[in-house]
Amino acid sequence: MLPMTRNDTDDDALKRRQEDAQRQTEADNRARDGARRNMFNLFDLWTVCPDKRCLRARSCRGDVDICLRDRWFVHVSAEARALLGKTLELVGGGMPWREALNTANADMERRLKILADVEARYGVKMPERGAPLPASIARHMHAAPPAPAAPSPVLRAAPPPHRGPRVRGF
Repeated sequence: MLPMTRNDTDDDALKRRQEDAQRQTEADNRARDGARRNMFNLFDLWTVCPDKRCLRARSCRGDVDICLRDRWFVHVSAEARALLGKTLELVGGGMPWREALNTANADMERRLKILADVEARYGVKMPERGAPLPASIARHMHAAPPAPAAPSPVLRAAPPPHRGPRVRGF
């Protein structure tokens, strides 16, 4: 029986492909984060960000994943997010920015008129943002929305007492 040998050229090619895939993934993540920063700057989310770097630069400089989770869905209305999504969809299809924004605005107005017509015709009011769904609607959903968890208190140790500067000698 012949001893098994390793083919170094195959290992090198595999390593190169893995490194190329890693570089491409990192480049995609940087591009995604840059696009999110631009989006956050468009809505001036840096004004509500606790990260001092964002306040100093008057621009998003912090962790975009935290900003997306903690500030985007809280401070930007659903209508504004829908308008931005529709605008980006139209721009991705090749439409110029100004025309895409005007088209998205017209589409949003049309949808709001339809919603107002449905509310008037059937006497149903859409729930406010963050309000629980009515039982008549919730029972038809496949899964009930999760109840908001109470924030857990953060326990921190008391800072040590200030003793003043050390004096080693005179």
